[in-house]
Amino acid sequence: MPVILDDKIDGRNCIIRIYDYRMFEKGMLMNDALIEFYLSYMHSKVSDEDKDKAYIFSTHFYSTLTNLGNMSAIDPSVSRAKNRHDKVKKWTKNLDVFKKDFIFVPVNKYKHWFLEVICFPYLSGKVNIQNGIPSNEPDNDTGRYKVPRLPRILDSMKLIRMPCILIFDSYSRGTQSAVVSATLREWLQHEYCNKYNGQQKDLKFMKVCPVKVPQQPNNTDCGLFVMHYFEMFYSRPIIDYTFPIHHLENWFHTDDVVKNEKKRKEVYNILKERIEKNGLPDGIELPVLHFNDHIEESGDIRNMNNLFEKVDKQEEKEEKDEYDEEEEEQQQQEKYNDQKYTFELDFGNEDNCSSSSTSSDNVEEEDFDEKLRYNIRIW
Repeated sequence: MPVILDDKIDGRNCIIRIYDYRMFEKGMLMNDALIEFYLSYMHSKVSDEDKDKAYIFSTHFYSTLTNLGNMSAIDPSVSRAKNRHDKVKKWTKNLDVFKKDFIFVPVNKYKHWFLEVICFPYLSGKVNIQNGIPSNEPDNDTGRYKVPRLPRILDSMKLIRMPCILIFDSYSRGTQSAVVSATLREWLQHEYCNKYNGQQKDLKFMKVCPVKVPQQPNNTDCGLFVMHYFEMFYSRPIIDYTFPIHHLENWFHTDDVVKNEKKRKEVYNILKERIEKNGLPDGIELPVLHFNDHIEESGDIRNMNNLFEKVDKQEEKEEKDEYDEEEEEQQQQEKYNDQKYTFELDFGNEDNCSSSSTSSDNVEEEDFDEKLRYNIRIW
């Protein structure tokens, strides 16, 4: 498929093909290339200080993390979470995510896009950033209110940070995004161990919050909402991370995304401007696109509900199957540890903290992985 843009934006290579360009047509879903393009473009517009504090993973990061491929090739002596981490550890070879305030992870499951943001992974609890002192104030549920402008927020709210994973989903259902969050928290656990020479970081305190945000009124604009969530994260930032976070329900109006294809046209115009600046390759012409100027509602929502009911049932089955597999892995792990422990009694073996296959700690690690995955606390 012909390439129409080969550009470097925010230090990333952005390649757009004719196929990607056609995704701007009415009724088409934003794909991975367009989402990466827009997130990189918007990130290039923030201050240098904010750039240094954040990292955006590729849209392929999560799918690579969770695609274990040939199960027979998986090392049975380590946990499934460790096997997952091993698949992507090269992605962070020159990156320490624990020195970032925000790690953005765009995720696509069952053709639906949503955005997960890992916040302040270096913290171990709630902190008041006005004085840097740990906060002992409990989380509270103070109701819902409209988001005031930033100066008013700074005057009227305490600036609180806390380690957490926020879920921005334009069709909130909780199930699939919660599983993604649990998987990301497992990944963080092993990433810390790998990055800091076998040291352990207890992430049980890291809460997960499916934030209540404006929802899509159709079944085509999830990718556009991910783009807009990212933009709003910087233009109207969260100041107080005390849970639960309610005030983002009025973060923006849905019309800002869907009315007269506003967001679709905005992203299209940005891309077209970059293409014109770089010039089209010889012999390539851009196709004529048609936009839709009305909001599709009721029929789409009914179709979406039917689709996600099927997805929920499928996810329940997959989660049960995976849990059964991990139970079997646990039994194999215990058997393996017993054999290895007997071997160590006979011959001796020096511990290696950076490995997940240490003799006596592996069962605890597997149990911890299981707790992270299945007992995750959702707010």
